[in-house]
Amino acid sequence: MFAPFKYPPQGSTKFYQFKTHFIHLLGVPLIKRDRPRKPIGIVNQRVIGLANMIQSSFRTIFILPWLVGLCLTLYWQVDDFYVSWKGTEKFYVEYISDLQKAYGDDFFIKTKNKVKKRMFSLIDKNGKMPFKTYWNYHYYETAAAERFRRGDIVLAIFYLISIPDLSYLALRMKRIAPLYFDRERCIVYSWRGGRVLAQYYDYVWLYQNNRGIDFALYGFKEGQPQHFFYTLQPGGTPWYNNAAVMEPAFASIVKFMEEGRDAVFDKDWEGRRGFFLREDKKPDDFAEQLEKVLTFISDEKLNERGEEQAKEWGFLEE
Repeated sequence: MFAPFKYPPQGSTKFYQFKTHFIHLLGVPLIKRDRPRKPIGIVNQRVIGLANMIQSSFRTIFILPWLVGLCLTLYWQVDDFYVSWKGTEKFYVEYISDLQKAYGDDFFIKTKNKVKKRMFSLIDKNGKMPFKTYWNYHYYETAAAERFRRGDIVLAIFYLISIPDLSYLALRMKRIAPLYFDRERCIVYSWRGGRVLAQYYDYVWLYQNNRGIDFALYGFKEGQPQHFFYTLQPGGTPWYNNAAVMEPAFASIVKFMEEGRDAVFDKDWEGRRGFFLREDKKPDDFAEQLEKVLTFISDEKLNERGEEQAKEWGFLEE
């Protein structure tokens, strides 16, 4: 039989039904501002939605700094190589010129000094050291050539793998669909990868700790019922997310569900969604999937059995 909850909360995770906080949240005073409380991203007469910024935060905190850092490091290394190339070229040109002035233009033809002959051969007839020539000299003839060669090969492989992969991740990340609270149907829903996730508003359970807040929802994967978590990080980081940050948003949700849009905001509103090239689009069969999930919850009595399971775990708040 399909269990209402996949696993019990661990450690300091708080596990509770959202409805047990309704009375408290209704008493939280809300001051109307020029926009609803974060992370609310949309509000109209029917729904209020919590914008999920996990992807945006992950991209901003991890991917972009690494990508920028690696690009800057690569630039500095290339620039260092270029400066070294031109510096070596300038030194050899001046050195050759000084010897020719002192001993004649045919000095390098007459001399038997192999080192000086080699230095002369590195400069072409235009008084330049070609890139290919310097490349060979730098990586195969200098005293530290082997160390340069090995180190730069390792770094080149690292850059060739990391920079394209990070760029791909940054560009391919999808905008996550909001978590919607539907006042007319009294349900909570979202979607992910073409799958609809849902639960009845009065029975939704939350797992809450310093890493974020997980809404326990249900859906189907390959025709089989599955547990899904919709995760929010109110603090905007994966390290610390104080639940108090969510109180105004939660209060807005409860007031919206009880009293309507005007209790939260005086007009329909949708905030900025962040820059993404792709987004997790609403499934074409959204209505059919939603009905299937809600019917499954009712037929299997998941909410009633869920409360019994929570009591056995000792987490049901009265």
